[in-house]
Amino acid sequence: FDGSRAAMDAVRYLSHLSFLTEAQVVLLHIFSPLPDYYWDMEGYSDPVLYSERLSGVLRMERESRDAVESRLETAKGILTAAGYGEGAVEIQIVDRKQGFARDIIDTAREGFDFLFIGRKGLSNMEPCLLGGVTMKLMQNIDFIPLVLVGQSSPSRRALIALDGSPCASRALSLTGTLLMGSDFDLTLIHVVRGQGPEAFLEVASNWGKEIFTSAESALPGGKLQNKILSGERSRSEAIVHEADINGYGTIVVGRKGLSDVKHFYTGRVCHKIANLAVRQAVWICN
Repeated sequence: FDGSRAAMDAVRYLSHLSFLTEAQVVLLHIFSPLPDYYWDMEGYSDPVLYSERLSGVLRMERESRDAVESRLETAKGILTAAGYGEGAVEIQIVDRKQGFARDIIDTAREGFDFLFIGRKGLSNMEPCLLGGVTMKLMQNIDFIPLVLVGQSSPSRRALIALDGSPCASRALSLTGTLLMGSDFDLTLIHVVRGQGPEAFLEVASNWGKEIFTSAESALPGGKLQNKILSGERSRSEAIVHEADINGYGTIVVGRKGLSDVKHFYTGRVCHKIANLAVRQAVWICN
């Protein structure tokens, strides 16, 4: 949580997940303290000028920390108002050690089950679809689900993308169990790409139906809808378009698909969905 609008969007999204209100939540802020070179300047600068500049910088640092604490308290209030226990929401402000992304990754390894983050931080560079820290987390968070939160509405509709890969099956097993225990409306989606012969598309669609049958048997008792989109140009574009036009606020996707190329941190479909889904929360599961 860096105090940005995107970070607050992530908190608001989390506040709508009723199945997590019994969880322990840490609102983590990596604080960037006074740069070391200010202390190095002491031996080289005019003492009076250095003292004046240093006092101003220290004042800015205190004001920045106070502003962060205020935003964190606001975020905590959003969660407790939504049913999270007062003692279950913890605020942590820690000084940056190795870097923003690396410090978040190291903290996430300390027994956490999920990591929620906004798509962009305070820099919010317009040409970039994802923030720099977010991209680094996508590259390295492969031990717990990473949830990238866009400008999502509190929609209780979720799309779970299935392609028959082990990664997608694990994503379904984890998130499907959680979401089915809540008031979420779940739809399984399978996309058949290409403009091939009708017979090919039919075979591919039948394979998608088999995937759905297997998924529904793995999650018995749930109200699962399913949808096959056939003959699409792009799997990722089709999934995001479906989410946009039908009001899905959550997309669940496996980190890698059937190809599972070892040299890349995510599959092509996962990567594109993460970039395109600006109005949804994207759950990336390993």
